[in-house]
Amino acid sequence: MPADLRPGYPPAARFYFRWDDLCGLGGAVFDGVHPVKVRDEVPLARHLVALVIPEDADGFEAPASYRDRVRRMPAERPSPEVWATGAARQAAELL
Repeated sequence: MPADLRPGYPPAARFYFRWDDLCGLGGAVFDGVHPVKVRDEVPLARHLVALVIPEDADGFEAPASYRDRVRRMPAERPSPEVWATGAARQAAELL
């Protein structure tokens, strides 16, 4: 099992978007591997639903345009499943 899939891995930021928003972007492509891939850029201020980061992510400062959509979550070396589930719950509060 890869080290980043075991309990104790350092969690990373998780970005949440609405599916319809991503599919409607001009650079959206469907390559058969990813649900949707966006070429070029995704304007975060307009399309970001939530950004969940570890509570101890020192030095992170979100731009004012989406600061209200950032959630910090306690994470003491969780398993990937625990981090993903908790982050999804945080994001769901913003939907």
